[in-house]
Amino acid sequence: MSTNVAHLDTLSWRELGVISGINVAIGSAILIAFEILRHLKANRYFYAPLYFEGDANGDTKATDTAGNYNISLEPSDEKSTLIPPKNPVPNPFGLFRWIIETIKYNEIELMRTRGLDAVMHLRTLKIMIFILSLFSIVGLGFLIPVNYTATEHYVPGRLDYNSTISEDVGALSMSNIQIGSNLMWAHTLSTIGFTALACYILFREYKRYALLRIQYNKEEQAHNYTVMVKKVPSSIQTSEQLRGHFERIYGDKIVNAHMPLPTNTLRHLLKKRNKTREHLEEVIHINGGDHPVRFGIIKVKSWFLCLSRAHCENPVQRYGDELQVLENQIAEQRKTAGHWPDHHHEKLRMQHQKDEVSVGFVTFGTKGDAFECAQSVQSSDSKILRVQPAPHKKDAFWNSLTRINANTYSFIHMMSLAFFFVLIVFYGALVTILTGISNIDHLRQYSWLGWLVKLITVNAFIQDVFQSYLPFLFIIILQTLVPIIIKIVLKLRGEITRSRLEKSLMRIHFNFLVFNVMIVFVIVNTTTAVVTHIIDYIGKNFSEMVSLLGASLPGQSASFVNYLLVYAFTRIPQLLLRVGPFIKSFFRMRTAATSSEERHCQRPNRPEYGVMYANALLLFLISVTYASISPFIPPFGVLALGMEYFVAKYHHMYTTPQKFTSAAYLWPCVYNRMLAGLAFSHLTILGVFVLKQFYAGIILIAPLPVVMVFFARYSRRRFFHMSRYLPASEFPAEKLENGGKGGDGYMFVEEYTDPALQE
Repeated sequence: MSTNVAHLDTLSWRELGVISGINVAIGSAILIAFEILRHLKANRYFYAPLYFEGDANGDTKATDTAGNYNISLEPSDEKSTLIPPKNPVPNPFGLFRWIIETIKYNEIELMRTRGLDAVMHLRTLKIMIFILSLFSIVGLGFLIPVNYTATEHYVPGRLDYNSTISEDVGALSMSNIQIGSNLMWAHTLSTIGFTALACYILFREYKRYALLRIQYNKEEQAHNYTVMVKKVPSSIQTSEQLRGHFERIYGDKIVNAHMPLPTNTLRHLLKKRNKTREHLEEVIHINGGDHPVRFGIIKVKSWFLCLSRAHCENPVQRYGDELQVLENQIAEQRKTAGHWPDHHHEKLRMQHQKDEVSVGFVTFGTKGDAFECAQSVQSSDSKILRVQPAPHKKDAFWNSLTRINANTYSFIHMMSLAFFFVLIVFYGALVTILTGISNIDHLRQYSWLGWLVKLITVNAFIQDVFQSYLPFLFIIILQTLVPIIIKIVLKLRGEITRSRLEKSLMRIHFNFLVFNVMIVFVIVNTTTAVVTHIIDYIGKNFSEMVSLLGASLPGQSASFVNYLLVYAFTRIPQLLLRVGPFIKSFFRMRTAATSSEERHCQRPNRPEYGVMYANALLLFLISVTYASISPFIPPFGVLALGMEYFVAKYHHMYTTPQKFTSAAYLWPCVYNRMLAGLAFSHLTILGVFVLKQFYAGIILIAPLPVVMVFFARYSRRRFFHMSRYLPASEFPAEKLENGGKGGDGYMFVEEYTDPALQE
């Protein structure tokens, strides 16, 4: 019997050409807009802050927090034009010069100027591109000819499909292959070969990452001499008690210890002082006459600032007096926060008995002692005194270190998980609705939507845009908003370091994308495509139902082609333009009175590695999943990841500051998810083999997901601990000579004091 499934592959060659043209046109328009906007004088700093300031931290000296560079920036006259200092990144201004400079900038310079986080992010993208490029070569040269010519090898008496399927993109996928055909040996062997090749490449990169981490752990940085002690019990309340506890174990190897104290009031006063100082400087600039007064919002704001103190004839004096009062309050609060009076100890003890745990930092004289401590068990009670390498000082959320309540944290954690579940379900419902609306055949089933069908079918171009571009554009827009919500919830949950927040963000966002973009999208499209035929075949011929599913599952690759095109030519170029931050900075600059305030309004945030890794992993997962089923998918994945790599490299060079380094803390987690992507591809093609009744392929592919699990565990045993801790063979020589007494750790005695107490 013959089943016409031509409509299951919804992307024809004409539609592919139209959608590609639309995406290229939109991407080109965004690129031209970026080229124009970045050359405007008012926007030059916004689009290349690291070129003008080195690290865009706003200091007169760019200190080495991410890499090994040290750039002095002399303060300049506020009236002077923006003149870049001596900078490690080349000049990006000129007609499309940024493209040339981004291509030329090498990895060694990037490591020196931006650190291991940026380098490993770009290397991960390069690995994905390399793996998918190899898949593309094999797919284009071997698998696509097998799929395209499959109709010539049909065996009479078996279920086959109408030859009209070979007229569109579906002819390049396994939808074109007959049930039980021996041609699927090609897909079986290619899947095994792809897996072996990808595992080899990833294993080598993990080894390289481990070696880079060893070099990082050998550097003379404070966090390499310090351990972070989590779940400090209520019996240890002060820094002196924490130091005494560890000195009883390690003796004079301990340099210092710090217990973060409640400094929320101090932080509030510091923020209020900075705001008052800004108001004072603004009033001085407006009233002093040294600089031109801006009209509009600035004038209104300054007038309001002066008149809001109607009883004050001299606003400069008023703000000066307020600033002095705040300085006195801050000094007093620092004394109180830094040295708890004796009568507070009982109150603290009762509070800690309720809260149970806190966090502390212990600094050692040598790196070897610090890493030995980080790998040891400090207590017979596994619930307390958990020790790990300390994060970078700027990596810590200091306001979260002193409000860790075991019961409260558990409740907030459970509530956040429930919220994420609701968010996933809600987003899945939106994806389902968008998928249903974009299907013209589905809309025709509802008479009250007849007006929409007539509007869409006015001409073929509008129909192509409505079906193949707008749904994926809306999905990507929603996908962009989700990380913002997740990050807010994670901050409320009380993550203690930015690196852990980024790791949690990557995990949740990636799981979110896999469920909604991969699983829900495929299920909805497959169900919509075959449900009518399944109803027709119920009670008649079960084997035809199975064959229909076997044809429809590979056919969904057409939808992912649209997704990859929209992502590559709309989402990624928009990252260059930075529409949201641009609009935000535009309105904030209307209230800036000085050049320093203008720069403050235009400064970008630190790179959100959690979001960037999650998005890249999704592109990799889509491409790998369909590498054997629909071999024309990987080239589009290479295109999207290639553009992602180029834009990310530009941002690392010119836009996003590396205010601290986590030394690619997220990479082992990324590695595991890349292996999970391979396992997901095995399960997908295994499902196709089951539907197409190719039993030899089922036997050979079925063990591969289990192999991926054991391979991930083997990789972790080989490299995880040597990358997280400094191996004993790499301990400095002085550690072995004097038994660890003394050492360079004394340079960092006060490094892990709360910044609020040092500012």
